[in-house]
Amino acid sequence: MVTETDTGKFREALRAIGGSSDPMNLAMTVGRMLAAARLDPPGVDGETRFCDENRELTKPDWLAMLGVLSKQWGREHRRGESPFDRPAERPPERPGTLEQLRRLVLSWLRSEDATTKVPDWVLQSTLELAQPRDFFAGSLDPEVRDLIDDMVGVVGKSGSFFCAYGFSAGVALHIAATRGVSITLDVEQDGLASLCTCLGLAAGLRLQVRHGDPIKLARSDLAASPLLPDISYDAAIVIPPFNMRRHESGDEALGTGLPALGSGETAGIILTVARAKRLGICLLPNSFLFKVTKADQIFKDRAIRDFNLETVIALPRGIFGGTSLPAAMVIFKPKSGSARKDGRVLMVDARGERDRQTGSRGRLPEGIGELLRTHEPTEISALVSLDEIAANDFNLSVERYVLEPAALRMRDLAAKATSVSLDDVAEFYRPQALPKALGPTLPKERFFEVGAANIDEVGLVRRPTKEVVVTAETIQHTRRARLERGDVLLVVKGSVGKVGFVRDVPDDDVWLASQSFVVLRLRRHGPLIDPRVLHRFLSSDLGRMTLQRLCVGITVPGLQMADVRRLQVMIPSIEEQNAIVRDVEALFDLQDRIEVMLEELGERQLRMWPDRHTEQNTDTRGSLGGEKKRSLPTRANRKNASQ
Repeated sequence: MVTETDTGKFREALRAIGGSSDPMNLAMTVGRMLAAARLDPPGVDGETRFCDENRELTKPDWLAMLGVLSKQWGREHRRGESPFDRPAERPPERPGTLEQLRRLVLSWLRSEDATTKVPDWVLQSTLELAQPRDFFAGSLDPEVRDLIDDMVGVVGKSGSFFCAYGFSAGVALHIAATRGVSITLDVEQDGLASLCTCLGLAAGLRLQVRHGDPIKLARSDLAASPLLPDISYDAAIVIPPFNMRRHESGDEALGTGLPALGSGETAGIILTVARAKRLGICLLPNSFLFKVTKADQIFKDRAIRDFNLETVIALPRGIFGGTSLPAAMVIFKPKSGSARKDGRVLMVDARGERDRQTGSRGRLPEGIGELLRTHEPTEISALVSLDEIAANDFNLSVERYVLEPAALRMRDLAAKATSVSLDDVAEFYRPQALPKALGPTLPKERFFEVGAANIDEVGLVRRPTKEVVVTAETIQHTRRARLERGDVLLVVKGSVGKVGFVRDVPDDDVWLASQSFVVLRLRRHGPLIDPRVLHRFLSSDLGRMTLQRLCVGITVPGLQMADVRRLQVMIPSIEEQNAIVRDVEALFDLQDRIEVMLEELGERQLRMWPDRHTEQNTDTRGSLGGEKKRSLPTRANRKNASQ
């Protein structure tokens, strides 16, 4: 049995021999040698062939062998470009490299007795050499690849399989090698197509590799069979390039009836459901799941209902060649005729955080394959109705539906209480960017911008220090943006879920909220009697958990306004609201006293060093607020000072 250590040693040996050679060139040379060992075995009657170790393999020898192999390919394969016609790059220039590579391949063949069949781990190791050449031409994390292999097992050896784009190359080789099935692989990179062809030949796989844009190839297949326009396979695995726009003309819908939105993700789904009969698997970036524009909602609605979306799986980071891209797997049963259980979609959180907390070594949770077969709700999965998905604007983010145990308890608590939507509780205002100042500034009022950093530990908005220029031309744009006493500020971009409360604004200042906030102002005659009650709810465990669950975005987290407006707010009784107001105000007063004590603590620390007193404690008035600058100690210093 070959271990991961053996695989690592094999790859390291290849890299050591190749030195500074181009990774794709090195992988291509190894792939052709593996094919040569199978197609050109040791000769007879003294004829020298690839496996003859009696003399050193030189560059002329190798080029001559490639010519012989190309002719042999031409006799046996009338369609498709020969992978032996020309090198992907120039052969390695370092003397002896070709011979060292040949000896490595032959030594492996002798040790494994694999003259007629190259095992999967060698195919995957060779393929991974080419990965640095093109990000979307590599191999998946082995656990995810094995999970896909496990799912397609229901099709059986007699079924037909299809894979598309570079990252599915490793999946295609693995399934063909382990199951002995027939697979068609469409890839855009010509070097990768040649490499996979060689590896398929070396291992004796039933693998057909086609070079070209998978969408265009699908259109060609449709055009070639106008009377029988079925271009589907029993199972299709599609891993399209992430976050890329398509600007192609022609029928991008491939007969599915789905709207072609011009993105790589929607094209990947269209290709999946067009090619798949019984099982369609598509890997997508998380960003596609939470897109809820009108066009995206229409696309998802039709894809879910017309092509039987069965499962959505949130995958761990790092499944693509060691990168940190988060991704998800969506599974369709387009033409299988089998409906979802109770008409619901299974949402699975397979990111593995829960398992890692309990000591699991793998990326994926244990038993994930069995879970997909049983299609049952568990601690990491939930069955979600189509109506619930539609109520969430077809947001397919798994974390929206699969909740942590603490979040489940909070949800049950909220379900038992009286609640209304946040839109019914408060009016919303989204701050806008002010037009560029074009004239003299107004001297009578001073304008300051409040950011998330101006919210203290208990949620009070402290006096901002960032002054903004407001002129006669821009003053009208600040009317609604001016913060008022009792405003609740909710961060919807960046530090999502942080909540601030405006207790007071100095008479000579004007405070404006930054664009990272939404400003909430209680509606008159609404169910809450005081904005401090709303502030307390949003900053509570229930409020924070709910907001974090609604968070979208990868690089910059954010909240979508439709989700914020639908947020359910618990409405306590009038007596409970009055008690909350008193408690919150007492908390604010306590924070004020803490601030005073911290200022005094900082001043005392400075006085302990008279030689630094003049330098650090000079009483200068700030240029913005006219207040004495404070030098507050760090948390560590506070602890030391208290001791």
